Amino acid sequence: MRTDKIIGSAGLACLALLFAWWAFKSESLSAEGTATAVMVLVLFAWLGLNLTPRFTAFLRADETISNKVKLGKRSLRRSLRHPFFKIAAAVVLWQAAVYALAYVFDLIAKGYEGGLFDKLSDILVKTDAPHYLGIAKNWYVTEGDPRFHIVFYPLYPVVIKAVWFFVKDYFTASLIVSGSCGAVSGILIYELALLDTERKEALRCVKYFLLLPAAFFFAAPMSESLFFMLSLGCMYLSRKKRFFLSCILGALAAFTRSLGIVLIVPVCLEMIAELVKEYKNNARLLKRIFTYAAYLILIAFGFGAYLLINYAVWGNPWQFLVFQKEHWSQGLGLFFNTAAYQAENALKNINDPHLLFGLWLPNILYMLLSLAVMIPAAKSLRASYTAYFFVYFFISMGATWLLSAPRYLTACFPLPMALAAIANDKKKDAAATVICAAGFAAYLAAFAAGWYVY
Repeated sequence: MRTDKIIGSAGLACLALLFAWWAFKSESLSAEGTATAVMVLVLFAWLGLNLTPRFTAFLRADETISNKVKLGKRSLRRSLRHPFFKIAAAVVLWQAAVYALAYVFDLIAKGYEGGLFDKLSDILVKTDAPHYLGIAKNWYVTEGDPRFHIVFYPLYPVVIKAVWFFVKDYFTASLIVSGSCGAVSGILIYELALLDTERKEALRCVKYFLLLPAAFFFAAPMSESLFFMLSLGCMYLSRKKRFFLSCILGALAAFTRSLGIVLIVPVCLEMIAELVKEYKNNARLLKRIFTYAAYLILIAFGFGAYLLINYAVWGNPWQFLVFQKEHWSQGLGLFFNTAAYQAENALKNINDPHLLFGLWLPNILYMLLSLAVMIPAAKSLRASYTAYFFVYFFISMGATWLLSAPRYLTACFPLPMALAAIANDKKKDAAATVICAAGFAAYLAAFAAGWYVY
């Protein structure tokens, strides 16, 4: 208990100092921006305080499996059979429904301009999708606007290219890749949740994975679906103590998106808990520590491979950072600064509904609500998952020109698991389902209509 208080107090002091430094450094802060920054900071600190006792218990190997787990061993009995096929089929049907619904919204916004199959690529190939398809087709180039595409990680375009050899159409290949990864993700999030809870809650995780307001990006020609699948696979294998294979998938995730490197956090925590629990002999413990450290380096190799591509194309392994700063005004900042400028931009564009409701308000709401969901869930969610979200949020929401908060946070696997954990009775589940479904429909409508949804 005393350790928890020391860690919590130290964390709060660090956040307070960061906030004070930011406020002192900022030349002009509006009241609205400051208030939003404070709200996000308080929620983030609250999440940290809820995580701390779970974190220390986890590192002592005191965290136990929930007593709600009832599934037991694998069985061919109908009552204990795992619904893998049903989950995969449900995800595929959901993806088809996303395409149909997006077409309907496009039809409402623009009128009839062609059938579903004629319009689908126009509807879906937006935001980063053209860049990924361009890389799949031409790889990285050094001339024209596509030269900036080096900032997009290569694994998703590589997989699209592999599928293209069979279908000979890049857009079709991208939908196959996203659709397949989405179906596998549905199975994996069910399996991962099932390690700690009963079947009903595991199935709720699948539902909220598909119903989060920005979840339609999993069906789009974007890297979210592949990243989500690899992240889940990494954590599932880590939970099964197959750390070498876990870190291989972590490396692939880090070769897919920059935030894949954050998987080092939960995998490392799982390793530490395993060391504390299983290895008492000092000589054996030391050998295992070195082995696990070598495994963790594998995850960093995914990022290292991306740096090598930067070097091969541009002669500078950090060229992506140059373009992010020069072309997109993008860098690593503080998440509460992000909250402040999001609020200020919302007020500046209050008369432009496309910017206000397509970009700034969704960003602010997703930041606030994701933290609000994680805070109560931290008391029951596995500590390594919450720690992953904590670091993931700090980094991803700290972007100096954040346009894609809903998309980034939806790709963080603890979020649907947290929502499933707190929606633990019929009324809460029904309310959460209605809210998520309404947000999903509204956000998809804005995306299909061409609003500023990134």
